Amino acid sequence: MEGGSSFSVVGPPVFDGDNYQMWAVHMETYLKALDIWEPIEEDYEVPPLSTNPTVAQIKAQKEKKTRKSKDYLKAEYEGDERIRGMKVLNLIRDFELQKMKESESVKEYFVRLLSIANKVRLLGSELNDSRIVEKLLVTVLEKFEATSTTLENTKDLSKISLVELLNALQAQEQRRSMRQEGVIEGALPVKHQDNNKPDAKCSKCNQLGHEAVICKVKGQVQEVDAQVVDQEEEDQLFVITCFSGKESSESWLIDSGCTNHMTYDKELFEELRNTEVKRMRIGNGEYLEVKGKGTVAITSYEGTKFVSDVLFVPKIDQNLLSVGQLLDKGYKVLFENKQCLIRDANGRDLFNVKMKGKSFTFNPMEKEQMAFKSRRMPSLNGNLYYIAFIDDLTRMCWIFLLKQKSEVAGVFWKFKARIENESGCMIQILRSDNGKEYTSETFNRFCEEAGIEHQWTAPYTPQQNGVSERRNIFIMEMTRCMLHEKNLPKGFWGEAANTAVFLQNRISTKAVKDQTPFEAWYGYKPSLKFLRVFGCLCFTYIPQVKRDKLDKKAEASIFVGYSTVSKAYRVFQPHTGRVIVSRDVYFVENEQWNWEDSTKTNQTYSAPNCFTIGSTLEELEDEGQDVLADDAPVRGTRLLSDIYQRCNMAICEPAGYHDAKK
Repeated sequence: MEGGSSFSVVGPPVFDGDNYQMWAVHMETYLKALDIWEPIEEDYEVPPLSTNPTVAQIKAQKEKKTRKSKDYLKAEYEGDERIRGMKVLNLIRDFELQKMKESESVKEYFVRLLSIANKVRLLGSELNDSRIVEKLLVTVLEKFEATSTTLENTKDLSKISLVELLNALQAQEQRRSMRQEGVIEGALPVKHQDNNKPDAKCSKCNQLGHEAVICKVKGQVQEVDAQVVDQEEEDQLFVITCFSGKESSESWLIDSGCTNHMTYDKELFEELRNTEVKRMRIGNGEYLEVKGKGTVAITSYEGTKFVSDVLFVPKIDQNLLSVGQLLDKGYKVLFENKQCLIRDANGRDLFNVKMKGKSFTFNPMEKEQMAFKSRRMPSLNGNLYYIAFIDDLTRMCWIFLLKQKSEVAGVFWKFKARIENESGCMIQILRSDNGKEYTSETFNRFCEEAGIEHQWTAPYTPQQNGVSERRNIFIMEMTRCMLHEKNLPKGFWGEAANTAVFLQNRISTKAVKDQTPFEAWYGYKPSLKFLRVFGCLCFTYIPQVKRDKLDKKAEASIFVGYSTVSKAYRVFQPHTGRVIVSRDVYFVENEQWNWEDSTKTNQTYSAPNCFTIGSTLEELEDEGQDVLADDAPVRGTRLLSDIYQRCNMAICEPAGYHDAKK
């Protein structure tokens, strides 16, 4: 027999803990190919463990029979019938919500649907091909409508195979691709390029070749733009303008027919790269050269905003903002009452553009077009307001961040339940100003049903609620100082306000003699050993299960407060933009984050090799809300031989005096 072989040896599929059903199919196929599937099905005994086995071997050899081991894995990772049923329902819901994307090919969309269908089938449920066919026909893009209609009218949908439908759609996709020759469609105002001048005579300038309506004399009339739809294409293009003339590079035209953002000003790009699209077709069938794609920085009074995937087309006359591309990125665009409102994915208004003539053109440097010019800076979690409740006897204060003022009633309901549970006393009187959030029907009805006397201050007389007003001033002054001390952006105001109230509750006040508000409310003195400088540089320990052996052990972060539901600190990670909760934090209290060049922070201050966080964190009090928590540390495992030896010693030891006497 020859020592070599022309076939490569394929190793067994490795199970990584996910997608058990697919791994089980691959493993069964692999074992059948090696003709060793029969021992698993016929329930052979598993060979005994060797001397001093590893922890992984002990865990893997939980069952003594091969079939039981297989059943154990199935139960562990696939679950019982109820769990499998829930997984199937979630997958079918995901299947029904799928839609084809503009940037997606028919083949890619088909593979995505088939992947979900196969997962359903692996869980033991049926999702037949006819359902996938119907889903494809209903959810493909409008440009495939001709093919879909033809198939529906000429064939029985229940008998159309997936391959047949896929071939028909791909054929149309290829025909369109060959006609376009790698050119992207775009709709924008274009000028007529007709060289055959009419014989008409202008009544204004008495010249031949044009009529009075388009005469250029004395600049009385602008050139008329044409929006010509290519009749050979199936798409219908719609443009919200019949507008012409080179505009300022700061102005942008909102275009619902253009498929991509475009600009003619190279200076606007923060970064510009090559693109596969070399030409684009405009409304009159002509082609314009595309010289790159990149990210554009739009400067406004509210700060710099970045728009990605913008095409650089030098020969266009107007910067275009594509409505379709905004929608793909998760933005919302609303046209009503001769206004165009652009909102981000979180529902916050970005621009409110008024209609001028027949177009929506906006300049970010015009203040009146900034929809949120009067709104407050959102916090890290998108909150815009805060509400503070103060106990008149102890001066204990509680603060809650709000996205909308309408949330006040719900927050007060939760607050009432909490403090009444803590104190054992009922709220009798609530004093507030005349804000609409406090005078609403919902809020008043709740107070009446709870038996709370709601007192309002007289109009424009805040001094009648002096305790609350002074506390608000104290909170904002302290927040402002902490932000400026560590050069933090204004978006950190929410974390700073939470920390300000946390500290104020632990500071003595004239209203409570010889006690802090915390001590007066809870009945014991709070510990101050865990307090740290707000906004200072810190390093957060990365749990071992979340990193490899050669990864760094700590992440540079910013300390932003104290957790109210865990005995831990709240830290902000600039590299991820997330606020996390961690017990193991190393502080550099006299330093701050370098916002101009974050790499200098990591180069100047290296992560500590070990964390010496003492038990002072155990003194933190649980008080209310939060985000994430670190994983619990993994316990060490003793050797199996040690366990056996201890068990043998216990068996050999005499149970009592009489046994020892023998």
